Amino acid sequence: MTAHTPPELIVSTKPAVGKCEVMVFTQDANSSLGAQTLSYFELLFKVWAARTLELDQLENIQYVLPFENRGPEVGVTLNHPHGQIYAYPFVPPVPANMQFHAENYYKENGRSVLEVMIAQVLDGRRILYRGEHAVAFVPACARYPYEVWVAPIKAVASFADLNDAQRSDFARA
Repeated sequence: MTAHTPPELIVSTKPAVGKCEVMVFTQDANSSLGAQTLSYFELLFKVWAARTLELDQLENIQYVLPFENRGPEVGVTLNHPHGQIYAYPFVPPVPANMQFHAENYYKENGRSVLEVMIAQVLDGRRILYRGEHAVAFVPACARYPYEVWVAPIKAVASFADLNDAQRSDFARA
């Protein structure tokens, strides 16, 4: 195979050092992720956590995002129910901005903004699910009519840090 030299560009570029993995959720092309069992979701979250940890250890990777990829609205070309895991060599602008404001909030208030949001919805407002370890709720000032946040009630540093009971309840949510 011959190595190709990239063309000269008028804008600066960086080498492509990120990663993208595709995960087919089921062999049944007519099914969906939402049709899977609770134990399937628990296993999926274990896999996402393991892949997140492994990809995060790679040199140059600063942000890992596992997600379901569904529908022509987002450009899906694979009809089977599937997801992807993106591993970026940078933190994308939206999560970087969210992290910046979350850090400032924590410095000013001594609590995380997510912890405060969860405490506010635990009274039953905008709550869709409340378990022992996880909660699903519509955030105040939701950006989309279908926006739902799912979070562990007790904060963890990353998705990979959920214990078995938290992961199970998170899957249920």
